[in-house]
Amino acid sequence: MSSKIKSIEQEKGKSIQDILIELYETHGNLYAIADELGTSQGTISLWIMKHGLEFKTTLVKKSA
Repeated sequence: MSSKIKSIEQEKGKSIQDILIELYETHGNLYAIADELGTSQGTISLWIMKHGLEFKTTLVKKSA
């Protein structure tokens, strides 16, 4: 585990998996997560894959 991940986990008091899930639910995109955690979108993508997470998306019809 990288020192950046350890630092984030200590700061937030949660596992990186929980942090990534929570931030994705809040922000909806990797760029905002990366900005909040002070890293790049590519790094966030790698962390997501490395920690066994996957994306699930849903399309909904807009109200007229």
